[in-house]
Amino acid sequence: MNDTITLDDASSIADQLVELAEQISDFRFKNFSTLSTEDSANLRLLVSSIRRNTSDMTALIVGKKIENLQKSLEVVAKATNEAEKAITKIEEIKKAIDVATAIVRLGAAVITLNPTAILEAANNLIIVSK
Repeated sequence: MNDTITLDDASSIADQLVELAEQISDFRFKNFSTLSTEDSANLRLLVSSIRRNTSDMTALIVGKKIENLQKSLEVVAKATNEAEKAITKIEEIKKAIDVATAIVRLGAAVITLNPTAILEAANNLIIVSK
């Protein structure tokens, strides 16, 4: 098993997180008239955080070593897939904010290169997305 995250791996994770950020942004715009000013601002800030994390992640992760890489990538893929499904079904603003927050945490965990933190954040995203 390869223990290095390649540029393709990092790009794939970043692409998934960017897509989730776009979906949250779309949710914000579709529900703009019903969102409180605070909720709208929170969602906007979370989308910005996700985008910033993906940029940082891509820059920092290339060539870095992570234990149990394959398992980590599988859990990250499952987490982003669950989040994507949740975003398409989101009806509650709090749920949107919870999912977006979990996505930010996943991006931040990947940047740390800590396999335990990555798996915890990915599993949390799966739970929050259901």
